[in-house]
Amino acid sequence: LLRGAGLKLRSLAMDLRPPELERGSLVDALASLCSNARRGEPIGLSVGPDLPGIAPEAALHAYRVAQEGISNAAKHAPGHRIELRLERAMEGGRAWLLLEVRDRGAPEGGQGGPSAAAADPSLSSGTGLSIMRERAALAGGRLEFERRPDGASLRLRVPGLAPGKEGT
Repeated sequence: LLRGAGLKLRSLAMDLRPPELERGSLVDALASLCSNARRGEPIGLSVGPDLPGIAPEAALHAYRVAQEGISNAAKHAPGHRIELRLERAMEGGRAWLLLEVRDRGAPEGGQGGPSAAAADPSLSSGTGLSIMRERAALAGGRLEFERRPDGASLRLRVPGLAPGKEGT
């Protein structure tokens, strides 16, 4: 019983600060997430060329939103291509970290279409978007979600540049 409780506690602690972020950068952690999230179905990752250092808190929020966004896309749009984009965005004279998770229509010959969770909302807890919005607010940013005929898009903007890097 104690061993099981210890393992559960360790698992919870690892969830607070993902080991992928401890070992490397946000880009490395997202690359790992993309390669491990869906067996046999690659997730594309695009990183902007002028991405400066990212503050640890912003990196954690961006990683968790990416994790939940991928999970939601896989659950609600099975067979769709999932793509992540991470870049610097300028808005109001200020540099922001922009993370976008998109699911697009099924690949050529693929079996796209709504999942059981999308067709029947009672099969989903419905807390994913709320949790992601809370994360965005905690980080001083915002989360936008848009459904389109060919899929959906989730955009997180957070003030995430490391100290001394803002505006460059």
